[in-house]
Amino acid sequence: MQKSLGFIHVFAIASGVMISSGIFILPGLAFERSGPSVIAAYVVAGFVAMAGILSLVELVTAMPKSGGDYFIIHRSLGSLVGTVAGMLTWFALTLKSAFAVVGLSEIAGQVSGISPELLALGFTLLFVLINLVGVDFASKLEVGLVALLLGLLAAYAVLGWKQVDPEAYNPFFSRGAQGFVSTIAFVFVSFGGLINVASIAEEVENPRRNIPMGILISVGTITLVYGAVLYVTVGVLPATELESSLTPLADTGRLLAGRYGFAALSVAAVLAFVTTANAGILSAARYPLALSSDRLLPGILGRTRRTVPVPALLLTGALMAGAVFLPLDLLVKSASAVILTTYILTNLSVLVLRSGRVLNYRPSFRAPFYPVLQIISILIFLGLIVDLGWVSIEASAGFVLVSLALYLFYGRKAAKREYALLHWIERIINKRFTGHGLEEELREIVRRRDGIVDDDFDRLLREALVLDLDRVDEYDLLFQRVAETLAPSLGMETAALNSALIEREESSSTVLDEFVAVPHVVVPGRERFQLALVRSRSGVRFSAEREKVEAIFFLCGSEDRRTLHLQVLSTLARLVLTDGFREAWRGATGPEQLRDLLLMGERPRDTE
Repeated sequence: MQKSLGFIHVFAIASGVMISSGIFILPGLAFERSGPSVIAAYVVAGFVAMAGILSLVELVTAMPKSGGDYFIIHRSLGSLVGTVAGMLTWFALTLKSAFAVVGLSEIAGQVSGISPELLALGFTLLFVLINLVGVDFASKLEVGLVALLLGLLAAYAVLGWKQVDPEAYNPFFSRGAQGFVSTIAFVFVSFGGLINVASIAEEVENPRRNIPMGILISVGTITLVYGAVLYVTVGVLPATELESSLTPLADTGRLLAGRYGFAALSVAAVLAFVTTANAGILSAARYPLALSSDRLLPGILGRTRRTVPVPALLLTGALMAGAVFLPLDLLVKSASAVILTTYILTNLSVLVLRSGRVLNYRPSFRAPFYPVLQIISILIFLGLIVDLGWVSIEASAGFVLVSLALYLFYGRKAAKREYALLHWIERIINKRFTGHGLEEELREIVRRRDGIVDDDFDRLLREALVLDLDRVDEYDLLFQRVAETLAPSLGMETAALNSALIEREESSSTVLDEFVAVPHVVVPGRERFQLALVRSRSGVRFSAEREKVEAIFFLCGSEDRRTLHLQVLSTLARLVLTDGFREAWRGATGPEQLRDLLLMGERPRDTE
């Protein structure tokens, strides 16, 4: 996918999905449940979303791929859970977009007199066509709409701040603690837009910076906007009107500024629904695309035209068109339950990836307070799901069953990818049964994320001999073994190379300290250079003072490669002296992890 989205696009897409039905329709329904404490319920929901999203931000910066949380969960917990997660998120974002289309159609229906159901189908088709033009056009449209929308909401809050009635907030918890807690779960769907950014991560420039900043600033901004807007709404609109209103902000605008206020807030509501539906379908379509790429959905859904996933967009639009006919309450609760389930899985993924010590899992942002934050978040999200009631749980269970059936009857035959949970199990039972597939995939993702260009050192490492030895007592035995492997590619006899290595060691020891040695020799010929990496778990004895050298790097090159020789020596010294290198070297699970430890080491390098 083409990288064309920057920080402002990430911010706008996340904000655009959050500012929609959640603030323009839900406040009345939520006020009926909790009374004035609806203000605090929205703010608390924002903080809960922030806590949950920290793990998702970490995961997305490590794996900025199309399909977002699906790709992450698939590589963390396996194909079965990944299929369920991908399908659930696709359903959730589609339901949330349908929720926005319903709100938009209700407003347009009141003005035009046209059937809201017919308008909903028309708007769905419109948003599909906008996204078929391309992500660049859709994202630019989102930025403009969100800027205008935030300006209107700021004006609403400033105009209404001095006209609130303090008595409107008493008693604040008029529906009790149970009503307050249940409202937090009910309005949590308002923050579901945060998942959207994960799905378009592959199309973001400099994802290690733009994704964390865009998401975290977005959720902080929208939480403050929600709090200020609801403070005015509850303080101005009489309680009897608010709890029965499906257009609470527009009704409040009428009290603040007459028909002009009503018109301005109605326009704001239309803009909000447009931003949500547009960003929602933009993001949702990336899930069937990613599932298809892993052969868990039919291949046709993975096709793109000028980087636009046309079949996936059309299928998402069809699902969205069907969802607009669902009851509003069921639509909200089902979307909330599914989004909460996704947050649970992303927090589990962080626990698995970190505790499994996957070497090439290298997020640019790390969620704080690990593992306490993840465990507490999982418990909170489980509690919120239960609080939503059996209807939402049953709806979510229905989506899960559909996903399981799809996996069992179609995707299971392609489920051969390695995943992080297997690495975690290996550590528990101390038995290795995975290869290097996941590590290799993560390595290439990180290199693409950071725009890393291979240099001579990278190319040498990829072709280097890597030996992972349990026991080699003396250095001369090790030299003989390495010479047997390297001599043919250097055009030398084994005995000659072995003698050169031993002579170099005896003339001046190549041991740098008690941990590392760098045996290096000049060999005859031209354009010849070989690198070998050796780990000795028990340590190699080089002398009485250096009896347990664990990392040995062999450099054998011709005279004309002297500059490269010095560059490699310098780079190896830099990497070996990096904090944590020794522990990582000792903890590597095999030859390929040893190679990756150097390939992925922090050092000056060229980038695209």
